Amino acid sequence: MIGAVFTPAIWADWALNQMQTLSRWHQGQTVCDPTGGEGIFLLSLVRQHCRQGLTLSSELLQRLFLIEKEQLLLSRFQQAFRQEFSLDFPSSNLICTDVITDPPPMQFDNLVGNPPWINFTELSPSLKKTLAPHFIESGLVRSSSEVLLGASRVDLAALILSSAFRRLTKTGAQCGFFLPASLFFNDGAHATLRQWLFDGVPVKLECIYDFQKTKVFPGIRTRFCFVQFLLGQETVYPIPYFAESDQGWQSLFAAPVGPAGSPLSVKTDTEIASFQLPQIHVEAWQKPRQGINTCGATDVFVFSQYPDHLNPEYLFPLVTTRLLRGTATSPEKYILLPYHSNGRPLSEQELRKAGLFDYLLSHRERLSKRRGVLIGAAMKKGSWWSLLGVGPYCFVPAKVVWPSFGNSTFRPKVLASWNGKPWQANQALQAFLPVMSVAEGERIVELFACNHLEAHLQDQRMAGTCNWAQPGRIRRFLSFAGQ
Repeated sequence: MIGAVFTPAIWADWALNQMQTLSRWHQGQTVCDPTGGEGIFLLSLVRQHCRQGLTLSSELLQRLFLIEKEQLLLSRFQQAFRQEFSLDFPSSNLICTDVITDPPPMQFDNLVGNPPWINFTELSPSLKKTLAPHFIESGLVRSSSEVLLGASRVDLAALILSSAFRRLTKTGAQCGFFLPASLFFNDGAHATLRQWLFDGVPVKLECIYDFQKTKVFPGIRTRFCFVQFLLGQETVYPIPYFAESDQGWQSLFAAPVGPAGSPLSVKTDTEIASFQLPQIHVEAWQKPRQGINTCGATDVFVFSQYPDHLNPEYLFPLVTTRLLRGTATSPEKYILLPYHSNGRPLSEQELRKAGLFDYLLSHRERLSKRRGVLIGAAMKKGSWWSLLGVGPYCFVPAKVVWPSFGNSTFRPKVLASWNGKPWQANQALQAFLPVMSVAEGERIVELFACNHLEAHLQDQRMAGTCNWAQPGRIRRFLSFAGQ
């Protein structure tokens, strides 16, 4: 039940109505929930049938299927079905298996459900090992290293979708799922999924319902939507997109802006028809970057008061939220960077000469236990004091910095060096673009404003999330000299 979020009955009923599943079932089609849990979608469908005063025949029940990997949940469904309808659900239609690792050799006319939402990075080590080959085999990623590194943010729901489309559907099948919005609006990780092609078979992305007001799943903060698909037809953009508002469902349109697989942007029909992605020209070395990542050792490298006992050559002012908001004008925090200005970490001999070795050595056990593929690779080279996100771009005279996590406004700020020391962005909270002067930074900020980047970001529906303005999202609006 990893990542399981059970669907309230009222919303299972709503989803079935959107898909007209009852009518399709009555017309002789099969219906399956491939990640069934306690079977709320099938229970709701049968309730819809009974509310019409119709007899519940064994022939109808033979066209309903529930797939679930936990036998306990299937047993609960059986018991609930018998208690409510005074009938036994066909035991042969209750399939205890995992639709990813061991999908049944069956295909259905309709799939409906709410697959687990959980990021690959949040899975247990054993599940990562089990599922990594399936991420590769599905085509969602190209290699095991990509699973661990570049595409580690792929959601388990994406893999379940792929398996369902490739293994469980007939041509022309209708599918509808509650899904995390990241599948459609995040950069990078789900680009391959958004090609909507599975083993050569196209899948039509029919429409999206974006829940922005209703708390369908109490206690769940993940942004989500209900999405309908049609097997065997190509997706044609723009697609209908319905955004929940106080006045009901607002009718809009969505399309990827940029290459195939790009995140969706949401606009009116006239806006999306005429929209072209802005291309702000910068130098090749000016790629937007995330802040410096201590990999869980913030208290070792970051200080709320200036640490007089450490060599000032390697201490730098750290950007804070108050600084970007303009309510602070001087450093409130400092970060220790045991690095050369070319981004190469100091050697042990250089640490000793700089007077930093004893301090770092006192934290060696803690630093050496940090986990992660990237930091692990850095430490294997012998530098257990390494950080992530450090390069020559950190030491340029000025930066254009903006909050990249959890915001709904885009207000980049040009930061010159403080007392000759360049400001450093803080982990995923902030992102930056390196510049050689304040004037150059101000020119880029003006270009951001003239090209309405904030509006474009808001159209991508990631306001308030951890993916609001991360480097990959901003990179789509830039063109680089020589590339």
